[in-house]
Amino acid sequence: MESDPTAQSLLHNLTVAAQELRLPLHVVALRSPDELDAGFAAMTHTGADALIVMSDPALMDSLRGRVTDLAATSRLPAMYDWKMSHSTGFSGKITSH
Repeated sequence: MESDPTAQSLLHNLTVAAQELRLPLHVVALRSPDELDAGFAAMTHTGADALIVMSDPALMDSLRGRVTDLAATSRLPAMYDWKMSHSTGFSGKITSH
């Protein structure tokens, strides 16, 4: 994500929106699959109320199921930037215009 200009722009927009709404925004960046559990632990520790996943396909493609499971287990409402399969009951994709 650090080298992805689209992701950086999205993160900037989220940061500005959170500041304007006076909401805390805690960014948890994963650089390897091994950091996923620690990332969710950090979100739980800070009292996160929701999750927005902006993913690097090379990193997250194999972790999608685990991420959705952890979000559900943590009871975090979540938005993802990938299309979910019909078997999960979700469909759709978040895009920026």
